[in-house]
Amino acid sequence: MTKWFEIKAQTDSAPAEVYIYDYIGYYGVEAKAFIDELKALDADEIDLRLNTPGGSVFEGNAIYNALKRHKAKITTYIDGLAASMGSIIALAGEKVIMADNAMYMIHNPWTTAYGDSRELRKTAETLDKLRSSMLNDYHQKTGIEKEELIAMLDGETWLTASECVDKGFADETVEGLQVAASFSPDKFQGYQKVPTKLIAAAAPPPAKPKPKEEPYNHRTPLYARLTEIQTRAS
Repeated sequence: MTKWFEIKAQTDSAPAEVYIYDYIGYYGVEAKAFIDELKALDADEIDLRLNTPGGSVFEGNAIYNALKRHKAKITTYIDGLAASMGSIIALAGEKVIMADNAMYMIHNPWTTAYGDSRELRKTAETLDKLRSSMLNDYHQKTGIEKEELIAMLDGETWLTASECVDKGFADETVEGLQVAASFSPDKFQGYQKVPTKLIAAAAPPPAKPKPKEEPYNHRTPLYARLTEIQTRAS
């Protein structure tokens, strides 16, 4: 199973650190594993570090609520990307600090569904309820009116660090370093407006061209070496 988080205990000189650096809740790893470790973490301060393209809404909400319940004072650091449910988990911190080269994305929750018209209506109603919960979280942090937030969700809005500070999603920025983790392109499936720089970072490096094989003739090192051996043997 992929472990997409890491929790480090607090020391005398530094807060505890919680890293969420991949998809949230998929590939057999449930929020329960995260929450069990978080409950066992005896810390007064936590630095929550994020670089995630999002994941399961229900798993993400469970993680967000567990962080909010923890006794520690939490500061969120968005190191690379806080997208989709990552943008909600980021708000568990009393303060949100973004690297100046990081990004933040919000959009409507979505899912796949099958069944008759009644089942599909139930699915749509569930998505509407999930969106209402997300709107409340964003509104509490930013103060942005819900009509504006709805337009941002409808438009799959990607924000830079400075834009997040301007709109209230983040409190301050810090100088960014090289992104600590990147994601394969499939992690962005379903997103419509992924910034070019993220797509470029996710693309696999181009394959190195194979060295051109020289024809076997008197100019090749092997031919010269064989000629030398033959000359010595004779």
